[in-house]
Amino acid sequence: QMYASNMFNLVEDTWDAEAKQFVLDLENDILPGCVITHGGAVVHPTIKEIIEGGN
Repeated sequence: QMYASNMFNLVEDTWDAEAKQFVLDLENDILPGCVITHGGAVVHPTIKEIIEGGN
């Protein structure tokens, strides 16, 4: 139930009902922790650090 609730809230937060599409605003408080890559680049801070060898 908690997973379903979290997924619903994530979709609701990123869904633009008027445009009928998802809007990925990386300035949002939640999305940076959920998105690993964007525009061909790694944007997730932890994953980026691991890839760059700073683990």
